[in-house]
Amino acid sequence: MIEKLYKLRFILIVMDKKGALFDKEEITVLAQLLTGIKDAVGKLESAEESGDKEGILTAKKEIRNFQKEIAKRL
Repeated sequence: MIEKLYKLRFILIVMDKKGALFDKEEITVLAQLLTGIKDAVGKLESAEESGDKEGILTAKKEIRNFQKEIAKRL
């Protein structure tokens, strides 16, 4: 999943350099959201390893929120 996020980030940057859909500020926001997902995935993995059910639910919720925000901006 992380690899896919970085590919998306790269595509957005390339699209901007070609004068396409996104301005630099929007790309920055999207990159921050992708970084947030990456961090939440790390929290999810840690929670799964330790068996922390509340941590798992919280991390999944964070990931969904970031995904929704990215979808709105795309």
